[in-house]
Amino acid sequence: MAHCTFGMIVKNGMPWVKYSLEAVRYIAHQIVVVDGGSTDGTVDTIKGMGIPTLEIVQGEWSDKTVQCNEYMKRATGDWVWQLDADEVYKEPELENAIKFLDNAKKDVYCVGIINFFRNTSHIAFGGMWDTPPVRVFRRKDGDLYCSHRPPKVLKIGGCIMASNGECIPYISIYHYSHVGVDQVRRKAEYYAQNMKDHPIYSRYVDWFNNVYLNKEVKKDLHITGGGDLSIFSGRHPEMIEDALKRGELDEYIT
Repeated sequence: MAHCTFGMIVKNGMPWVKYSLEAVRYIAHQIVVVDGGSTDGTVDTIKGMGIPTLEIVQGEWSDKTVQCNEYMKRATGDWVWQLDADEVYKEPELENAIKFLDNAKKDVYCVGIINFFRNTSHIAFGGMWDTPPVRVFRRKDGDLYCSHRPPKVLKIGGCIMASNGECIPYISIYHYSHVGVDQVRRKAEYYAQNMKDHPIYSRYVDWFNNVYLNKEVKKDLHITGGGDLSIFSGRHPEMIEDALKRGELDEYIT
């Protein structure tokens, strides 16, 4: 089976980070979490999970690309799988994806995505919401990111992996990045502060106030425009289903 390093950068990843890591712990060759100064219990939670293949790196970095390179420099797997703290996988789908990588021909792969919006009962779809993000890179020693957004990796020979790619079949990211007011507010403030010159992401706080917080808005949900709201009719990963039943996520969900 393919040896895969899961790399995560995080700052204040509660409550999703523990589910994200739990989903990959038994399939991962290696997990490297790079924490940029969490104050919400993220680090203690991760350490308490007792994952033997996991390494935590703590510090401060100038931007997310530099932070990503902290796990790239430590990676030992044949593949690096970029894992966000608010992304959760279904374990059987992840097992099939790792088997797919055994005979994969490409050097970079995307993963399909389901984006939850405002709560765990609704998804945003259409337009950019449906664009499968780049997540998986074939790795050689010395490879480094040259961009976190969009993800691009600089190879030793100078060839930059394309930021688009073929999707790994039969697997989806269950993406909770837009669930919960506090989490989305932090995201909006980060991009508004760190991408001040960007024509779109510099307006993230305005989008948060006028679109995300306004529950009457059910169309044009993406900051770039487009996207509709729909009721989620599928099933969450099992650990999320269990957490919802136990009420573990009640304080975080809008």
